[in-house]
Amino acid sequence: MLKGMRRNTKQILWPLIIALVITMGGYGVWYLIRPKVAGSKAEVIWGEKITLEDFSQTYRAAHAFAAWRGRELSQEQLFKITWQRLILRIDAKKTGITTTRPELVRALAGFPIFQIDGRFNPDRYNRILNQFRMEAASFEKQVEYLLAIEKLQATIQSQALISQAEIDETYLRMNEKIKVEYIQVLQDTSDDPIEIPEAELNEYYEQNRSQFQIQTQVDIQYIVISREEFKDTVSIKPEEIETRYQEEIASFAEETDEPPSMGDLKEEIRTALVEQKCSAEATALAEEINQALAEDTIKEVAEKFSLPVISSGYFSLEEAIPELGEVPEINRLAFAMKIDEIVSYPIPVEEGFIFFVVTGKKDAAHLPFEDAREKIMTILNEELTDQETLKV
Repeated sequence: MLKGMRRNTKQILWPLIIALVITMGGYGVWYLIRPKVAGSKAEVIWGEKITLEDFSQTYRAAHAFAAWRGRELSQEQLFKITWQRLILRIDAKKTGITTTRPELVRALAGFPIFQIDGRFNPDRYNRILNQFRMEAASFEKQVEYLLAIEKLQATIQSQALISQAEIDETYLRMNEKIKVEYIQVLQDTSDDPIEIPEAELNEYYEQNRSQFQIQTQVDIQYIVISREEFKDTVSIKPEEIETRYQEEIASFAEETDEPPSMGDLKEEIRTALVEQKCSAEATALAEEINQALAEDTIKEVAEKFSLPVISSGYFSLEEAIPELGEVPEINRLAFAMKIDEIVSYPIPVEEGFIFFVVTGKKDAAHLPFEDAREKIMTILNEELTDQETLKV
């Protein structure tokens, strides 16, 4: 009987585990898939229709999550993440895994980017979603999907019924033909670049001048007030932990008949209180610096409060800021400000707060031919390589 149960469980888990291996990028090439332009359907995955709206919402959420973590992902990486989530979302649905409303609420409240003073702030939540052109209902649906996917992954990865060797062997057997066909069309980039005649380079430059348009750019210097800087200085008293536990125990009781003891939650509560106090300290320092900047320069204030001044380097309106990532509020303000103008309030970011001054601006212009020459050479060489590849 036990052997039968084991065999049946394997039959249920096989398609899910294979899907998990594919979407985790072990061997698959799902990121090469692109949505079809015609109609409203992007793709069909195991009988489930994925609409362009599904794809678009999932793509936007992936882009937002990456930006909030300060990561700049390529379109190929975002496509890969999007298809991973769509595939695993379908698996979660097929296995009956769902997300409850309390789970969603706790997850949203836990995003540092939506918090002020360590607590979820609805106004900030809506403002940030607007910046990323997402509606609250659509974003919350994406978070529900992610929570369900996490449950699915935890379920699969906790199973000891199927070994990793069995998974690898089966998947490799399934995917062998795809892998061979994929290898056949790999481009050969081992040869040295082909020297393109100067006249041909010039011709390409003149016919494609729009490719070499440099957008208006700005340069800023900034200081960061990080919540992490206060973690070694804040202290939490035992009575504070007790008070927070008593405040939260009612919500615990709503979710289970046997709420966890204070001992079980002590470290979790301590961590939350530390984060809250660090946020309060960072906010207080930001207010103090904001007042000081009414009279002093960024450099003078930075020296007074022992903070490093960081130069961003030039960036355009739509570009991520070097080292900072995507902070739309800074981009919007910096391009509206004058040189030497200091931002009039602290900008909330994931780490804490930022103050900046605009130190330079470059007007839009065309990249001169000599500066574009190497890029044109690369483009034309890639075109030649593509043509040779298609002959294989």
